[in-house]
Amino acid sequence: MELKRIDYSTALLAKEVGFNEPDHYLYNTKRDGSIELFNHQENATNEHLNNIKVVHEGYYYNNTAIVAPTQALLQQWLRVKHNIIVYVEYDFDYTKTNYRGVIRSLNKEGIPQYVFTLEYSSYTSGIQKVETVSTNYRYTDKDYTTYEEALEEALVIGLNLLKDGTV
Repeated sequence: MELKRIDYSTALLAKEVGFNEPDHYLYNTKRDGSIELFNHQENATNEHLNNIKVVHEGYYYNNTAIVAPTQALLQQWLRVKHNIIVYVEYDFDYTKTNYRGVIRSLNKEGIPQYVFTLEYSSYTSGIQKVETVSTNYRYTDKDYTTYEEALEEALVIGLNLLKDGTV
């Protein structure tokens, strides 16, 4: 059993918001434009990889290599460095298995931040009323059949909170 590496697009977003933890797995854009995941054998950081200017054994060129951490490492980084809690809930509805990602935001004191909005409808005497409330959590937009898919989507939402300046 092996921990899942984040997808390439998630790795790009993580680098954009400042993820710079060391790992020995990297994504690289090859000369033909394809993306490869490879074991670099030595830990590297995104900052270190930005400084590589030459082709090295055909692996990286034009500063295209980026760190490819596990989902667990990125999840820990969001929690420890940014107080963004990302986890997965299991929802069993007797016909299929559903996993749903959950994202919570805490302030530096560990108190929930109400940074999300949630719309819900209620009906009274046949009249629909739509209300918007602030909340300290949100779910992924859909349910997933695997834990890893739900976690990946929740990680992307957490990274986008940083990118958008929400937290």
